[in-house]
Amino acid sequence: IQKSQTDLMKRQSDFNELNEKITKLQDDLEKEKEQKHVDFLTGLLNRRAYEIEIEKFEKKYTLFDSSYAIIFLDIDHFKLINDNHGHDCGDSVLKTFAKILQKLTRDEDKVIRYGGEEFVVLVRYDKEKEVLKYVKRVKDLIDKNKFIFNDIKLKIQFCAGVTMRNNYESYTDAVNTADELLYKAKRSGRNKIIMDDKTII
Repeated sequence: IQKSQTDLMKRQSDFNELNEKITKLQDDLEKEKEQKHVDFLTGLLNRRAYEIEIEKFEKKYTLFDSSYAIIFLDIDHFKLINDNHGHDCGDSVLKTFAKILQKLTRDEDKVIRYGGEEFVVLVRYDKEKEVLKYVKRVKDLIDKNKFIFNDIKLKIQFCAGVTMRNNYESYTDAVNTADELLYKAKRSGRNKIIMDDKTII
């Protein structure tokens, strides 16, 4: 009986140890899965996550008529920052820009680093003027402040293209137009936001 009890206790111990290993492995896999969707530099969602998030926004739009806007943003003359001040300075600018976007964006909306110095924000709204107020807030904050890296103070500007999903037959059309409006802003002098109702900020 004593031997059986000892064997049983050992098996229980082995089971517990195995269970702990399985739990840790599951946790590690979850963390790895999350990390695949996070940009290592800024801590924002990355382009891979963007594909997932916009599908969620689109599903809610289709099922519940939940309006959302697509905002493409791009930091002006970013290459010159890297060339003149080094990549560490460039990285600092990207991280600070990302933090500003996060700070001004609600939890239910999504900020994504789309690639390089380009970002995307997906914003839900009830009235279109809410989106206008949001992009104005971002521009005002960027315009009124300097980015600081060591003893370097930089004035940063950006361009953006903004579309309202319900103005388009598909979200792909809305995305493509937001991207086109961004590049129109860059080609026409930079430091501006162009919305799909032709409003320019």
